[in-house]
Amino acid sequence: VLYDRIDALNFLDTETWRPGFKLGKSIKSDVLSNVFDADLPAKVSFSAKFGTMQGLKKFVWDPVGKAALTVRLLDIGGNGKSEAGALRFRASIKTNKVREHGFELDRVVPLPSFLGSPKTTRIYGNMVYKT
Repeated sequence: VLYDRIDALNFLDTETWRPGFKLGKSIKSDVLSNVFDADLPAKVSFSAKFGTMQGLKKFVWDPVGKAALTVRLLDIGGNGKSEAGALRFRASIKTNKVREHGFELDRVVPLPSFLGSPKTTRIYGNMVYKT
């Protein structure tokens, strides 16, 4: 497959919250796990944003490429998918010379079930440094 699955976020510029179009490709790797003899799954992503909509009729061609690395540092999940979670390091560089790096915390927390089926909610936080 030449690119990752296309969904609604491919048609939204999440930086400006305007309609746009982007494609990406992710490659999962266990190289860091093998080198450091630890559980450090990594994902390398390449993406290209082609532009955004200005108003209802004008598409502004503003291509930006991005390369990113995400490494799971710590698995903070519990038992099963209803308690999944991780602490990750993220770094990226874009063709417009914007660099980002930081940490991301993501955890699914089960909620008490009052009406039958179990419910979950997600706690998410990130700290990013941009240059």
